[in-house]
Amino acid sequence: MEAGGPSPSANLKKVTIIRQEGDKRTTHKLNMKDVLAGKKKNVFYIQPSDIITIPEKFVIF
Repeated sequence: MEAGGPSPSANLKKVTIIRQEGDKRTTHKLNMKDVLAGKKKNVFYIQPSDIITIPEKFVIF
């Protein structure tokens, strides 16, 4: 949110967090649409050096 929030074309259902912990790299998939709507109660904290990717929605014209 500090970066201005997601763009309208962001697919908030498929957010990926990549975290490096020592020699191990873990990937976490989040549905931020549910989180932002208040439907999810479990908390996931972003840490320094986390890589956050948000794909674009697939749109058919």
